[in-house]
Amino acid sequence: MKIKHYKTCSDKNKCGSALLLAVVLTSLLAIVATLFVLASRINETTSSADVENKQLNHAADSIIQLISHQLIDDLPGPNDPNEYYDYPDDKNTWLASLEPFKDPCGIYRWQQISDVTSYLKNKGFDNQGVSVQPIDRDVIREYPEIRLDGNGNFLDVYNNLLTEGLLADADGDGIADSKWFELTKPDTDGITNSPKGKRIFAAVRIIDNSAMLNVNTAYRFGLDPNSDSEDIDGSSQTQIDLEALAALKGESIDALSSQRIGSASLSSYRDEAIWKLRNDDPCSTPFDISDELELRYRYLINSQGWTRLETAWPTVLRTDMVNYYQPYDASPGQGLEDWQTDVLNNYAEPNDSTNLRPLLTAYNIDRIIDPNLDRMVNINKSADTKNPRRIYDKLVSGLDSDMLSKMSSSEEKKLKAQYAQLAVNLTDFTDEDDQNKDGILDPNSVSVLEVNNVNYYGFEAQPFISELGIDIAGNPAQGQSYYAVELYNPFSKRIYLDDFAIVLVDRGMSPYQFIKNLDRNDDTNHFINFYSKNYYIKGTEDAGTKDGGTFVLANRVSAFRCWDETDPRFVLFSDWLLPDKSKPVEDERPTPDKRKPPVYIGWSYSYDVYLARWVKDRWILVDCQPVTLNWGPAGKEIYPYRDVRYWHIAYPTMTTAGIRGNNGSLCLPNPARPQDFEHRSHNFSFELPNPFDPNSKFVTVGDITRMLTIGNSPTQTIAEQLLYTKKEDEGSVRLDLQNPYNRKVFNYLTVFDPADHLDDPNETRIKGRININTAGWYVIAQLPWLSKRNTAPFNNTDNPDRYDLAKAIVAYRDKLDVRNIPNMPDVDYSDPDTGRYDEIKNVIDDRFDADDIREAPGFEGIAELNLVLSGQKDAQGQEERRRRIDFYAQDNQDLTDFPDLTTRLKDELVDDFEERDVIFSRISNLVTVRSDLFTAYILVRLGTDGPQKRLIAILDRSGVTKGPNGEKQGKVKINACQIVPDPR
Repeated sequence: MKIKHYKTCSDKNKCGSALLLAVVLTSLLAIVATLFVLASRINETTSSADVENKQLNHAADSIIQLISHQLIDDLPGPNDPNEYYDYPDDKNTWLASLEPFKDPCGIYRWQQISDVTSYLKNKGFDNQGVSVQPIDRDVIREYPEIRLDGNGNFLDVYNNLLTEGLLADADGDGIADSKWFELTKPDTDGITNSPKGKRIFAAVRIIDNSAMLNVNTAYRFGLDPNSDSEDIDGSSQTQIDLEALAALKGESIDALSSQRIGSASLSSYRDEAIWKLRNDDPCSTPFDISDELELRYRYLINSQGWTRLETAWPTVLRTDMVNYYQPYDASPGQGLEDWQTDVLNNYAEPNDSTNLRPLLTAYNIDRIIDPNLDRMVNINKSADTKNPRRIYDKLVSGLDSDMLSKMSSSEEKKLKAQYAQLAVNLTDFTDEDDQNKDGILDPNSVSVLEVNNVNYYGFEAQPFISELGIDIAGNPAQGQSYYAVELYNPFSKRIYLDDFAIVLVDRGMSPYQFIKNLDRNDDTNHFINFYSKNYYIKGTEDAGTKDGGTFVLANRVSAFRCWDETDPRFVLFSDWLLPDKSKPVEDERPTPDKRKPPVYIGWSYSYDVYLARWVKDRWILVDCQPVTLNWGPAGKEIYPYRDVRYWHIAYPTMTTAGIRGNNGSLCLPNPARPQDFEHRSHNFSFELPNPFDPNSKFVTVGDITRMLTIGNSPTQTIAEQLLYTKKEDEGSVRLDLQNPYNRKVFNYLTVFDPADHLDDPNETRIKGRININTAGWYVIAQLPWLSKRNTAPFNNTDNPDRYDLAKAIVAYRDKLDVRNIPNMPDVDYSDPDTGRYDEIKNVIDDRFDADDIREAPGFEGIAELNLVLSGQKDAQGQEERRRRIDFYAQDNQDLTDFPDLTTRLKDELVDDFEERDVIFSRISNLVTVRSDLFTAYILVRLGTDGPQKRLIAILDRSGVTKGPNGEKQGKVKINACQIVPDPR
């Protein structure tokens, strides 16, 4: 029997399950593999993104390093003093203009965009006069397209070659402000590529923070008849008028001031928060880096953040307008035309639509350094000025080879002589002349500087001849005549006369021939030496009055009821003869004059009175009084006297007749009767040095033009030089700031010194000043007296003419043609060779020609402001003078009020240098031509279509100093470096 085998159902199911299991397992393995591959790819993508991000950061760091090196290289130094000023020109190609200008065709352009690597220059791409508008559209997208041809050249959207490069938006407001460049290594011309071989592209914009108003230092300029001079004299950054900007938007300066000053006083805030780089005042809270980054964010765009500054000034900073959180994108209300309305430019008046954000900063710094990277000389500080040779060398350093090549040898000699005399006068103005603090002027205190075998003597505190006493006998041939001279001390402390002598000089003799061979101890006929006689003259403190003391020398003092000193050798006339009408004496009457003609007198000799001073190893003449023969008629008693009101005493101009009888005012203060001197023409006023009075210091550096550039010498006194100098020749006795050869003097001198307020004598950094090379006209207009001049109608804040001078400064600086432009001066400076000269040639001294006027754009020193003299004044002296910096010297009137700080003197002089230079003087402490703190906008991209990143960097180079061998040492400090997020 056969046995049959059958497959059961269960066996069959077992086979199917195994197959299914295999399929499932295979699927799972495939999924796992896929997940593994996916994870690997994600890791790879993440790793790639991380690499790209690092590469972007590396590129951004490289750009910041490039900029830092550029900022250091741009600093002046012994080998390149021409790097001194910062102005957007071909010498500062890294620096971009803060504001655009509108060309004659109405197109907005940047005067200059940044070229930090010279890429644009090497490619032949312009970085000046660059339009804010791309070819294909009005604005620039947040992520614009970059097209290249096979050679790496930029193409437009139609694949045409861009011969001027590709416009970019570095600051991120949607408007073109830069050009793309390929990032190159600092030491080669090769391209720095990413690890994957992608090119790195960047766009950079660097702006100067000193082109803006500092919200931590500026305050208000209160032109009020009752204002203290300390509030409007140009001595503090707080006088820069931030209040005017607030008023444009209806805001109050007090709202901002309360936020920053807190419970501190303004004076405390000045000392602790303005002069110190780090605020040590617990009562005040200046605006900080968060406020600065908010101000700088995307130029005109407001971020979503909210800072203390915006809390204080919400309307000024437009934080209430939501659409200003986005870049300009051509949508309604956010197009190119809207940007042009928002941004200030060279011509437009600010209004409610103007975005004021670019005009404000919380951080700006410059330094009181000279073109050799040395500390400026503080002419108010004895420690800085005790060596007149140092001051002289600094002044001469400003005469570069270009200047010297334009001067004749006589011009060069004369100018250097003025510098030498100014150096010793400044030394004696500021030095300490009471070393032992006994209240007595130290002997031998006059400074001496030898230049080219000529000695220059400083102008030190001294007595002056203030009165003569003349009592002629009825019969001079037989009777006794009496003579006296009064010496007057206008200063506060006692002056001993050991260093002085009275010299009687026959009018036919040279005083120098008389004294040149006299030694320290001589006491001969006609030479009355006070040495070792212990004579002295009281000062105002000794006298106990506002008038100084006197000392009278006479041939018999009892004849004048005086009590000082008798010396029979003191005579003013000798050898009486009968009157001879065939020999008329000098006639000193003014012309025309209807008074009786002079009496003919028979004296054979008259003697001029000189006051001599022993300085170092010789006698010099320090004062003189001519004596005319017709002062000595028989039987007459007269007392010619000088006007002793402050500076007037330096002039040898006595009353013709004087006070008759009763001993005049000998031994007493002279009467203040200006009417006695109306016939005398005083051409100049100047600052008498007072070594005992701290208030005699210069308030501003521009005030040094009130000092004289002449001095006493063995041959001639200051008084004689002044007497014979005409007003139109004032530049021969003073530093003439309208002389273009003096345009660099303030690159070396200062009185605005942080060391005066701090414990560190080497500190040079100053916050809050305005760079006149980079600021727009509206910022410049906020300097003291620029727009608020105290002559109607210019102090009217509703009068647009008040801005004319600030606009004229910008027109001169940028060499603009602004003829027929509304609200602009009618001037054309644009000719590259003679533009400035053509506008001012009828105003400056005719000895200067076109070669003497610097025609390169920008100011290389603040003194060049004094050449902003466009046009002549009209018949009324009004229409043109408002755009001239010498405004107050164009009205044929004496300036008897602010901004003149010497109105107490009532100098009664019309349109002299003091009035001419007064506006410049008031702003000279607060302006600069350079800066040390900048904002860099950086946009960097990997490849033409890779990731990109935006950054803002606040860079401070004020820590870079001069090393022991003249090298630059130190690093640029990065105050902030912040990634700018994408707009939302």
